[in-house]
Amino acid sequence: MRIVFLRVIIGFRRLWLRSFREKVWGTSLYMLASVDSGPGPADLRHGIET
Repeated sequence: MRIVFLRVIIGFRRLWLRSFREKVWGTSLYMLASVDSGPGPADLRHGIET
């Protein structure tokens, strides 16, 4: 029983790590895009930061 429980925990952690990594990638890509395209999205980003 304990082995199954551990397997479930490991599976959840793997899923969580994957979604976390995707979130980080999405955020950094959004930052890069807003830096490239001038004041519009940069203002949006500033609003999110504050």
